[in-house]
Amino acid sequence: MSDVRSIDPDVVVIWGSHPGFLYERSWLLHLLRPWHVHEVEWYQHFEPFVLHPGGKILLVESARELLEAEIRQVDLDRHRRLREERLRRLQDVEHLLIWHVSDEQGLDGDGWYSRFPRGRTVLREFPHARFDRKPSVQAIPLGPTRAALINVPWHAASNRRYPWCFMGTIWPGTSRQLAVNCFEAMLPDGFVHAGQCFGQGVAVNQYVGILHQAIFSLCPEGHRHFETFRFYESLEMGAIPLCLHTSNQFASLFRHPWPLPLFTAWEQAADFARGLLGNADQLNRLQWQLRCWWEQERALVAEQLKRGFAQSEGHTGLES
Repeated sequence: MSDVRSIDPDVVVIWGSHPGFLYERSWLLHLLRPWHVHEVEWYQHFEPFVLHPGGKILLVESARELLEAEIRQVDLDRHRRLREERLRRLQDVEHLLIWHVSDEQGLDGDGWYSRFPRGRTVLREFPHARFDRKPSVQAIPLGPTRAALINVPWHAASNRRYPWCFMGTIWPGTSRQLAVNCFEAMLPDGFVHAGQCFGQGVAVNQYVGILHQAIFSLCPEGHRHFETFRFYESLEMGAIPLCLHTSNQFASLFRHPWPLPLFTAWEQAADFARGLLGNADQLNRLQWQLRCWWEQERALVAEQLKRGFAQSEGHTGLES
């Protein structure tokens, strides 16, 4: 029997919420490559682990519980007590970085950012202007889900089957409804799968396959925030995302310039799409520019994540 020596991990990822319920898990692990990662679950019980000298800890805190429609106060209190305990146990770790997920409304951040270890960096999804005044809080893109983090052949836009697509829940009177209605009227050959509530979408493999066959992907805002998984999944699959985001919203996440067109109304987006569909060279050029831009942005996000560990060095103690 060969002597196999265990390898000390570069990063210990501590989950403060069930990782099986977090769509961000694969994106996070993707950004940490090629570091060796060990995952520990501390959302119910505290599992002991060994941190070697110079080791790094990434603590993942989630606001997912706050999004539940019928969450009980007793469960919220327990969630907060466990979070306080996690922060207390980790307060003296030299290389500690906190990743905050699922806080679409920013309410969770308001409640505990003053309690994380002094000087630490928090990377949070869903930027909100009121956190701009906190230099230790940095916005990070939501990223794609596991379904889109796969290798697929490059498929030029001009050779794709559908001029546009939308798959997801459509709430009446929302931007989603307006987007689909507009494109069905102006470009009637798109692919639409409209669920009436969350969880009624197409199967994962079909969803990815449609994105890979669509030239444009409609990416209206979500229920609480302008940023959606759909936007990043479209980029991964080579579908050109169309959205009504503003320059300020984009600037909170990405570096300027970006090749992605921004619109103030869905009629503008449909006019833009219809014009490009008649020019294969321009269509393919934009698609390729977006691919190159997103690969660069993805690399910058990975750098931001790894730079956060260096920024946390030497900062200990809880703020009052």
